Amino acid sequence: NNLALLLQTLGRHGESETMSRRALEGYEKVLGPDHPNALSSVHNLAAVLEDQGKYDESEKMWGRALEAHEKALGQEHDEVYKTLKRLAGLYEKQRKYSQAEEAYERVCTGFSKTLGKQHPTTLECISKLMELQVTKSAAVRTSAIDTEVVINDVNNRRSLRDRLRELTWLRGRRGLGGGKSGKRL
Repeated sequence: NNLALLLQTLGRHGESETMSRRALEGYEKVLGPDHPNALSSVHNLAAVLEDQGKYDESEKMWGRALEAHEKALGQEHDEVYKTLKRLAGLYEKQRKYSQAEEAYERVCTGFSKTLGKQHPTTLECISKLMELQVTKSAAVRTSAIDTEVVINDVNNRRSLRDRLRELTWLRGRRGLGGGKSGKRL
């Protein structure tokens, strides 16, 4: 497990992933899937998968760690909130803003209860939540603008198509269509 962390720190993510998987497999086999060492390996694997952009697999690992922590420690424990914070960050990277916001809200509320409202970790979480809400709001505005641009584009194409039909009709009436006279516009 320590070697996997070192490899990850060195940016050797592929090797770190391999070592994390081996460590997890060993811990699960010897100590069981809910043992703290096994959960530590789940965390490490989730992080290295996230670093490699393997978000779906990382999300499953973070979810697994969260579920195990909640089962072992209860829903209102710092380890649960730390894991949920990592999952929220992953949701944000995936642009799953609603899920990220929900997770950050739970984390902020939890840290506020366990650490206090003025604790740096609580304040950092609140800051992340506020940043996310701004990002989410901007994404919604951008989406609305994109929709308007597409609608305008479609309307412009329609009017351009109508103008081309009119021009073709006029050319035909004036004998400018390139028919028998050979004249073209």
